[in-house]
Amino acid sequence: MMKKSLLLLLFLPIVTFAKVVDPSEIEFTNENYYQEYRNITIKEEVLDVYSGPSKSYEVITQVKEGNEFKFKYVTEGFAFIESNNLKGWIELKDKDLLMESFGSYLTTKKVKLLCGTIPVNTVIEKPYVKNIEETKVLISYNGCTELVNMNDNTSIVSMDLYNKIGKYLILDGKYSLYEEANPQSREITYIPRNTVITQLAYIYKLENNKAIIEGDKISFYVDYDGLKGWVFVNKDKYKDFKTKEEAEKKNKTNIIIKYGSVLCIVILLGFVTILLNRRDRKK
Repeated sequence: MMKKSLLLLLFLPIVTFAKVVDPSEIEFTNENYYQEYRNITIKEEVLDVYSGPSKSYEVITQVKEGNEFKFKYVTEGFAFIESNNLKGWIELKDKDLLMESFGSYLTTKKVKLLCGTIPVNTVIEKPYVKNIEETKVLISYNGCTELVNMNDNTSIVSMDLYNKIGKYLILDGKYSLYEEANPQSREITYIPRNTVITQLAYIYKLENNKAIIEGDKISFYVDYDGLKGWVFVNKDKYKDFKTKEEAEKKNKTNIIIKYGSVLCIVILLGFVTILLNRRDRKK
């Protein structure tokens, strides 16, 4: 009887109960922790689910195409997914996935789709993006849905994810505000020197999941007193700030220094003039 029991055990499948690494056990930064949950849809036929955020952890199950999950934590190219009966880590890099963006995107040019053309300067709220590199954005417009390449002549840029420049700008000079991301487009107005404006987005090229600004100028999409448009600024001709209070404080300081210097020069010239007049009288 004992021998039969041992033989049966040899043919039973081995079941492991691997402990899933909880996100609370990992130190997250702003780069890989989101304040709200995002949805993710599996597009590959089969995708392994690991007990931790790397392939060195044990595969605890698999998910199939069409499965949908929520995720909030990403680290080293892995996302912690959750559903009613499953928790685990899936690999994001180079995978065929669709995930909800936590931010907004902006069309910097007219985007042609099968069902029509999206106008320039259209804000697209929380679209789905393809894989962690976010190189393609799933856009619904005029009754159809289509994946649009973000690096296709930079026709679409993220207003949040890759925006590493401060939200408020002070430009070093007087600049024209244009209707489109093209200096040949219609000029809306001009922005005076020493004016605080709100930076909404800028044009970049994605390389290795990083925003690279090509050339010597940056194309900024800004809000100036309720008017939205584009300005083209040399990389060393602006100051950026995280808060409006910081920007306005710096701006006031600049104005005081500027006009204070002018006043000092006027006083000095007046004093020199008085001295010269006195000298001439003595002669």
